[in-house]
Amino acid sequence: MADNKNSGKFAMGIVDALLGKDQQKSSDALPDFKTGLNPVRNPFPSGQLPTTEAALAQSENLRVAQTRILELEEEIDRLRRENEQLIAAGRTLNQRVEELTTRSEKATRQLSDLQENYSDEKRLLEESIQAKDREMGRLVNKVDELEMRLATDLKKIRVRERELENRLEIMKMEGAAVIRNKDEIIMDLKRRIDQMNLDVEQHRSREGGLSERIEKEGEKIRRVVKAMRLALSLLEEEDNASAAPLKKVK
Repeated sequence: MADNKNSGKFAMGIVDALLGKDQQKSSDALPDFKTGLNPVRNPFPSGQLPTTEAALAQSENLRVAQTRILELEEEIDRLRRENEQLIAAGRTLNQRVEELTTRSEKATRQLSDLQENYSDEKRLLEESIQAKDREMGRLVNKVDELEMRLATDLKKIRVRERELENRLEIMKMEGAAVIRNKDEIIMDLKRRIDQMNLDVEQHRSREGGLSERIEKEGEKIRRVVKAMRLALSLLEEEDNASAAPLKKVK
């Protein structure tokens, strides 16, 4: 509304200026009836113009005034149309300015929201990166600790392997010695059994009448043979028991 009033005042000022100039021109062109209709020097000594010439001059002045009035009315109409166009353009411009202002305010709010969201997302990302860095540092320390423990365990395993290898060699040697001793004992027992059987046969052949004595000797021999067999069985069980740890070690 203020722009429309200003535009109207501006247009009316132009009209007034034009009218003022035109009125000044008209007043300059029209004769001053108080001082005389025609500034030309009056040739008549009495100072009065003839009636016909005065009427013609007045008629000409009226015609010029009417023509000028029509021109001014047309100029006023043209200026009024231009003023209306300016008012319409001003309204359109005001609407456009309001639209642009609204869009600018909306864009400003959107920009502010985007900046706020960007700041929040940036803060969250920085916090996430810091948390991941801390987690990575913890994992690196854990890996270093596990590597140290693994190296220590490997050293212990190698030492244990050497100890077991040494024990295996010792047990193999002991097993071989036990087997040799067992074989020797078995052979000795077999020889003694054979010798005793031979003695029994010899006694039977030499002393056929001494059956009771032979029977006693036979019983004694049977007990000895039984004891020897029991000893042989115990030696075999001991051999099997000593062979079992060797298999487990392997």
